[in-house]
Amino acid sequence: MDERIVRIIERHIGAGIPADEARVLGLPDKDYLPLSPEEKIVAYADNLLSGSRLTSFEESLHRFKNLLGIDHPAIERFLKLHKEIEGWKREG
Repeated sequence: MDERIVRIIERHIGAGIPADEARVLGLPDKDYLPLSPEEKIVAYADNLLSGSRLTSFEESLHRFKNLLGIDHPAIERFLKLHKEIEGWKREG
């Protein structure tokens, strides 16, 4: 399988997971942070789904906060990912 596809699959969970959080979750000890535009788009889009239903960013953020806690580092990563992708839309 193409390594780029493998990285997209690995890095799509949440808004990415750094190695220290991956260890706590029982994942192999490495970063799962999306780096390429494709990885970021897939990670972001995956967070806008709840089951098979498309949700808004605000609803997804609320769900993240309820699930992980308002101060969880993933919240900031999701906000950063949102701002970056919104910036691409304004540039285009």
